[in-house]
Amino acid sequence: MTTDARWRLAVGAIALALVVGGRVQGWTGLAAVLIALPLVVVPLLPSSWWTARWTRVALLTAVVVGAVVPTLIVVPLCQRYDAWPVWWSAALRGWCGAGLALSGMALGVATWRARGPWWLRAAVALAAPLTVVGLCLPLSSLYVAQITAAEAPIVAALTAREDLVVTLPDGDRLQARIYRPLIGPPRGWALFVHGAGGWKEAWQNQLRLFAEAGWAVVAYDQRGHGRSSPAALTYGPREAADALVLWTLVRAHAGDLPLAAYGVSLGSCAVMLASPRLDGCAALILESPFDDLSTMMGARLAPPLRLAAVVLAQAGPGTDPADVHPGAVLASATLPRLLVGWIANDRVVPAAQSRAAAARRRDARSFEMASGEHLDLIVYEPWREQVRVLLTEAVARPR
Repeated sequence: MTTDARWRLAVGAIALALVVGGRVQGWTGLAAVLIALPLVVVPLLPSSWWTARWTRVALLTAVVVGAVVPTLIVVPLCQRYDAWPVWWSAALRGWCGAGLALSGMALGVATWRARGPWWLRAAVALAAPLTVVGLCLPLSSLYVAQITAAEAPIVAALTAREDLVVTLPDGDRLQARIYRPLIGPPRGWALFVHGAGGWKEAWQNQLRLFAEAGWAVVAYDQRGHGRSSPAALTYGPREAADALVLWTLVRAHAGDLPLAAYGVSLGSCAVMLASPRLDGCAALILESPFDDLSTMMGARLAPPLRLAAVVLAQAGPGTDPADVHPGAVLASATLPRLLVGWIANDRVVPAAQSRAAAARRRDARSFEMASGEHLDLIVYEPWREQVRVLLTEAVARPR
């Protein structure tokens, strides 16, 4: 066996072990393949591709672009929230991006060198990289940009923190953290559920609000986020089941203290779907929730894109958007206090969706921020004051 063959065999074996090991650890097939993709593609490339100058330049350019672009996407996000990227998340994004770009470029080059009409080969060669990226990115949670907000040192000064790992019924694991106030015994306990594209350390504004109010908080990385098990999003159903597992943990720590649940965007919809089973909950706080997933997709996506999104959702995480109705579930929950807030010109979750969710309950307190970007609500002081009032009432009259 030649040195080249042994090298290819070794890299291929590592890639296979990575995929198998990831699956054993509870990763989705997509997550395992994306992480192993660079190791899968490289051994399959002909040796001549690394000797021909134009091919070598094209492949190396694809690797650099694929690694750098996903990482640079997080820069404006960090600037907007005065945050900084998490190094391991950026490295993982770059690694997977390089694998995607390399496989797309390799497919394009191979097509161009194949036989057939030049126009057909050219069209497929250009479409190949776009197809690979277009199919994988919507399903991949590995491109979630993990950031840490500037409020982190303040929260660290106000709380004592305890990290723990929660094993779910299906074997997946969630990384969680308990924040206990240092100013005295907790006045209440809360579950915080973050939105899509985040992790527990990125929501320091909310955590600071609870800490200053004297509340203990259990926050966690949702599946496919942070350090929890890689997985594709289901936009509500699976996330709600996970929230109920964490709610059991919150109740066990709280004893007779008042309880609250706070969800942001996707996290708010997970909380809504779980709300009928949040036993003992004295206050529910929802930031920018959507009332109905299918309706929201219809409002935001053109018909061809909507069809593609539905197909990807059903083929990837196995969720039919037509079955996700957080608002309808919220209407059946028994909750003493409900606060719903949204932004009038939100481009991610239309304000009409949040208004519809709030309208499901006649006793809901509604709050609208006139202008801002999605997730900006928490930096608006009038909203923060509404949350403080609700928490104070929950302490004074838990039920």
